[in-house]
Amino acid sequence: MATQRITTLDNLGKYQDIIFQHSLSATAIGGTIGAIIPGADTIGVSGVWITMIVRIADKAGNPVDDAMVQKFIINLLQGAGSYIVGTAVLRVILMSTGIGLLGSAMLNAILNFLYTARLGIFIAELYDNPGFSMEHTTAMLDSAVKIIFAIPTPEELKFAFRMTRTK
Repeated sequence: MATQRITTLDNLGKYQDIIFQHSLSATAIGGTIGAIIPGADTIGVSGVWITMIVRIADKAGNPVDDAMVQKFIINLLQGAGSYIVGTAVLRVILMSTGIGLLGSAMLNAILNFLYTARLGIFIAELYDNPGFSMEHTTAMLDSAVKIIFAIPTPEELKFAFRMTRTK
């Protein structure tokens, strides 16, 4: 199955710009809306994810129906329910400590960057398999959840922080 390559965005070929642009969009949503109203960024980030998947599919020469992508995103988020709850709890804890709103916003932004990049990488790698189409993703939902929402490594967090601060 797909491996996580978030620390090396330079090897994503024709999908690099799409994944990077959408990851930064998710970062902006997570650092503003999501930090103030926990969970509210899920709607905005879902829109970013839908657009990213559609653009990756178009770039791969296999356009998809938006409704199919929306269904995949809804199923993905349902499968990641514990991530969403855990992240909300962590943000509340951060906000109630000395770290406060700024620390919570930064963490949320970085996680949104990582999870969006992981989703983009996952989908791009799937589309590079001959004969792949979006209909195949439902069978891979469990794998997608495990890859996209895995606990970030320290290297990934450093990378995401660097990328979100420099671009």
